[in-house]
Amino acid sequence: MNTTQFFSSTILLENESVVLRPLEMQDIDALETIAYHKELGEFGVRVKNRADLVEYMNFCMNL
Repeated sequence: MNTTQFFSSTILLENESVVLRPLEMQDIDALETIAYHKELGEFGVRVKNRADLVEYMNFCMNL
């Protein structure tokens, strides 16, 4: 496998406790449940509403 094949492959790491996969826009509802916590804003972007969250996710996913 070369680097082009490796980076174009879907990578999914999963066990009974966690799933690690690329971010998808459909994750927004789950992320929104924690996105507005002040404590989390100290470690990343501060979003005030859903529009901010959508804008940030689009930026992160280069949409």
